[in-house]
Amino acid sequence: MLQNDLIMRMIETIAIAMKQILAAGDSGDMKTVASELDEASRLLVGVEFWVLSTMSVNDVLGMLHGPDGFEPTRASLVCGLLLGAADAEIAAEKSGGAWRYRDRAARFFEVTWREAQRVDPSACGLSRVYWNILTAVGEQLAELPAKSPDESRARRVCLFSLRERCKRFGGAEDLLFELLEEGWDDALTAGTAFYERLLELDDVTLAEGNLPRDEVEEGLAALRERLSV
Repeated sequence: MLQNDLIMRMIETIAIAMKQILAAGDSGDMKTVASELDEASRLLVGVEFWVLSTMSVNDVLGMLHGPDGFEPTRASLVCGLLLGAADAEIAAEKSGGAWRYRDRAARFFEVTWREAQRVDPSACGLSRVYWNILTAVGEQLAELPAKSPDESRARRVCLFSLRERCKRFGGAEDLLFELLEEGWDDALTAGTAFYERLLELDDVTLAEGNLPRDEVEEGLAALRERLSV
């Protein structure tokens, strides 16, 4: 419980810092932006932001391993901090730095996503909070220009899975069909498995996720029909 409380306080502190960072960026106060970024970075990984922003992804990941292994909540907050720094740069009309931070956030997100699938965030009692944070980061990255169509698709495939984990089933379905129309090779099999998992849930959970049972059944039937062709 103590560890959970510490993580929750960290999340709240970073959320406040992000608001201050964006507000300072809007007003062109880059000194405050830098100060808030440094404070947030020290809280997350123990170093100032300029150090965090220049370290290798693997080195940062090494700093995000505690006594119990990889700490996914802190990792997702680092991704969010990098994106916040990018937004502040754009607000201050310094787009060059913004793209550097966004590119770094995208690369860090990919590694974080892979690592996150090896652990069970529910073990620390924060699974919903954690997945919501990581999904928010994924939503931002999915909207950003990618270096290639493959990179763009990879981000949205991650987001598809994240939306399901956060019980945003309707949004996951929307993204599934976008990927299907774009020719994602695994869309039919991944989509079929998605609907089959949803059918194991109760009606209330499905409705809360904005995808009632009848729509799940319709979607599954449509994909199975495509598979049979």
